[in-house]
Amino acid sequence: MADNLHLAPALRHPHDDAGSRQFSRCHPEVLFAAFNRTMPSAAIAMWTKLAAAAKFATARLPLVVVRSGPAHEDRRAGDFHAITAAHNLLAALLDTHLHFGNDLRINPQEILWPRCMDLNDRALRRIATGLGGRANGPARETGFVITAASEIMAILALSEGRADLRQRLARIVVGFNYDGAPVTANDLKAVGPMMVLLNDAVLPNLVQTNEGAPAIVHFGPFANIAHGTSSVLAQRIGLHLADYVVNETGFAADLGAEKFFDLVMPMCGHVPAAAAVIVTLKALRTQGGAPDGPLEPGFPNLARHLDNLKRWGVPAVIALNRFPGDTASDLEQVMSYCRSLGADVALAEGYTKGGAGMTDLAHKLVAAAQASDPAAVKPIYSPVQTLEEKITAVATQIYGAARAWFKPAAKTRLAKLATLGYGPLPVCIAKTQYSFTADPKQMGAPSGWTLNVGEVTLSAGAGFVVAIAGSMMLMPGLGTVPQAQKLDVDDRGAMIGMDY
Repeated sequence: MADNLHLAPALRHPHDDAGSRQFSRCHPEVLFAAFNRTMPSAAIAMWTKLAAAAKFATARLPLVVVRSGPAHEDRRAGDFHAITAAHNLLAALLDTHLHFGNDLRINPQEILWPRCMDLNDRALRRIATGLGGRANGPARETGFVITAASEIMAILALSEGRADLRQRLARIVVGFNYDGAPVTANDLKAVGPMMVLLNDAVLPNLVQTNEGAPAIVHFGPFANIAHGTSSVLAQRIGLHLADYVVNETGFAADLGAEKFFDLVMPMCGHVPAAAAVIVTLKALRTQGGAPDGPLEPGFPNLARHLDNLKRWGVPAVIALNRFPGDTASDLEQVMSYCRSLGADVALAEGYTKGGAGMTDLAHKLVAAAQASDPAAVKPIYSPVQTLEEKITAVATQIYGAARAWFKPAAKTRLAKLATLGYGPLPVCIAKTQYSFTADPKQMGAPSGWTLNVGEVTLSAGAGFVVAIAGSMMLMPGLGTVPQAQKLDVDDRGAMIGMDY
């Protein structure tokens, strides 16, 4: 799937009288669900003072944008640092317990909890710690994941408030003991100190767009290595404040959308009212095989995304992003193809015209949301299916694979998790964002291939099982020419190279 083919849903809001149903609408990158239960009073209390200061408490807004991702706002607020610190605190407490007698009888060969860092560094994927003698702690092999892949990132994004956060942190499984039983963060007495570090991070960040529209930026669980959507709490606050909410989820419909429909939606009860598939000419050409090639070879990729949305039962509108170099004939060619599929399509000219260039898309999304049937929106698998069956369902129904194949270690881990009672959990597949397959070089809409699952991990606190497909890494590496080499600060303190 193209990295520029994004999906964004609209949420249904159970607001006001039955005769004036209101719907949230969408924005680039994945889908949004309807809130069918009231926002927790604790969440309202958290935001009463902030909303009043922003003059949002007394009048409903037409629109609130809810965004995920490692945005600068999230980092400036300290959310990423808090998550990194809490994650590594748990790792330190785990190693400390091993050093001082290991009363919980934790098997060092069955430790699941890595360390994390908000930086790309391939050298940290597998490391040895505790070298140099007993005074330096137990010597063992471990590794780092990027902060976006931390289970604590997912836990915060899925939590409904501090009480729920506490329960989820307690359920984190750091490893297994010599009897094969799970050892949790609660067993290590780590929940309280983690709550202290995350106390402010649980609060969503209110910012505004260049045109003054409110936006809530909260957490960044990447959709290729995590579940890929903004926090549940941010979504509920958005719908409490506005008639329409635009929710961004990561990458395209095989990643962010799939994980929202099959993982987030059943967990929090938010049912999407509509989805926007964000398309660019560049993405279509790339999916056709060449960034400067013809458009038609990339059309099957777009068609599969639309077919996938039909499987979940949500109405979709195609948003064709227009950039200054795009020709009218190319844009019309894509729009004509979309109409041939029976899909509604709108030019999205926000890049050059701002909000005024998005009104046609907004009207079409509202119309789609108002005509939608929330009862028709369903996950593609059920909790009663086995973990292998769930992974296979996503691979065959969404990715276009013929089958899923599991390495022996992955198959053994899945069987153990089922035995321990984790079988009903949803699955979160870590996979490249550049292709429907697990191979980033396979463009278009391949079919008949095999999804190889090499590793399986448990995120018991977040409430899902992670299956790592292909060569996907939870700690990325820097490229040949790292973006960092283009960054600097001038003598006045202004950033250079941040306008990409």
